[in-house]
Amino acid sequence: MALRTSRCILTIAVLGTLLTVAQAQQIDATEDSIFDEAPPSLADNLPPDANPEDILNAQTIEAETVVPAQPSIRSEMMPFNSRRIHLMEALQQPLSSVSINHNAVKLNQPQLVAEFYRREQFPTIWTHETVPNPIIAQLQEAIKASADDALNPNRYHANIINYLQAGTHYQDITALEILLTDAWLSLVYDLANGIVDAKKIDRTWNAPKVSHEQLAAWLAEGINAQDVLSPIQAINAQDTAYQALKQQYILNRDQQLKTDDLVINMERIRWMAQDWHEQRYIFVNIPSYEVTVVENDKNIYQTKAVVGRKDRATPRFVDRMRHVVMSPTWTVPPTIMRKDKLPQLIRNPAAFNGSYEAISPGGKVVRPSDVNWSSAGTSYRLRQKPGGQNALGRVKFLFPNEHAIYLHDTPSKGLFGRSNRALSSGCIRLQDPMDFANLLLKGSSWTPEKIKTASNQSKEQWANLQKQTPVYLVYWTTWADPSGNIRSAKDVYELDAKLTNAYKKALVN
Repeated sequence: MALRTSRCILTIAVLGTLLTVAQAQQIDATEDSIFDEAPPSLADNLPPDANPEDILNAQTIEAETVVPAQPSIRSEMMPFNSRRIHLMEALQQPLSSVSINHNAVKLNQPQLVAEFYRREQFPTIWTHETVPNPIIAQLQEAIKASADDALNPNRYHANIINYLQAGTHYQDITALEILLTDAWLSLVYDLANGIVDAKKIDRTWNAPKVSHEQLAAWLAEGINAQDVLSPIQAINAQDTAYQALKQQYILNRDQQLKTDDLVINMERIRWMAQDWHEQRYIFVNIPSYEVTVVENDKNIYQTKAVVGRKDRATPRFVDRMRHVVMSPTWTVPPTIMRKDKLPQLIRNPAAFNGSYEAISPGGKVVRPSDVNWSSAGTSYRLRQKPGGQNALGRVKFLFPNEHAIYLHDTPSKGLFGRSNRALSSGCIRLQDPMDFANLLLKGSSWTPEKIKTASNQSKEQWANLQKQTPVYLVYWTTWADPSGNIRSAKDVYELDAKLTNAYKKALVN
């Protein structure tokens, strides 16, 4: 008894301190950056006279400073009473489940729940003493509606919440508080970020998630307004791509038609940043072999594309278009150098004289035939000179990244007549690159005539975009076109089954 009394006294003292020193609490809001951590290193991402370290310095992104959060819940929801003390005691240690009527109920987002309560100084938001707050009914409505997003309401404790709301006696108000907060936060997290960790399916994916701090702020705003439904309904509401698939899913589900393709591609859209569609962007959909520029939900440019073949798949990631390069050189990528070019050079060092030049580790330019390729191996770079037969054609488009992936022209125009265009070593070839260049550089000093002239020179010329444009390299096998028509493409990299299995597993966990 004495131990219990001492513990309560200590808890009250700590809670009192929290009321006056809110800034002592901090949320770990470290999230995936929109850019990959490692800077690009290949020469095709640099002007020919640049130091490779320049791009590293340019791409270094400082870690975001996390400012200790002040509580934002209204003060009347934080009375100095035993309920808050019990809540604080329950969250002093890591918590993976709560007990409701002597039954353990697993939490989906225990860390996020604990962060929220610590930031807000342990308010009782769903109950007033032992009386449930009417906003619980709003949460129930949102949970029920989650089925229309191909989610499982029971993942958000639907049965338990309905059971308690029906008037069944429950003894632990603290556990109910935690359970309801877990339901709200995990539902919003899943709608905003997906229920499957994108990186476990697609390790190169790097779009930013909605942070823990943002999720907590949304809940606090909803509690203050006594409207926890609207923040949930707002997620993905303006995303026309998502809404089109959602409506088709509801229709197919109700008619007991196939839905797996719609479900996993809705999940892929949830992996996108929440504001991804709110500005002009470049959209590369690998399975459809298309590159599109979208502005205000309208396609303003679209062309056929050639993408990486299955064994050299085009990675899926997000970046920003920065440069257009006319009359580009082509530095042979390491994989192609090792697998394709080096064996030819060892057999015949003069095989590429004329159209190619070799670059020593120190930057000296020599003829390929002057290099002992058997001993030099891949320490030398092989660079193709500008010209009509250059592998990159007359123009390339750079969004420097660690994968050395870019968009470019090609001399092999016949490939665009094929139905299967997964043919490259990873980069994306465009059927109509000149109109793409004109669009990206519109409004700058680079007129179409100037671009055309610069694309037929013997030396590279670089143009920087006045406004960097988001680039999305995605893998959507089912999607909606601007008219709302549902389209599908072959699962060229055979990725759908893996995501389908992971999704179904996540629904019941």
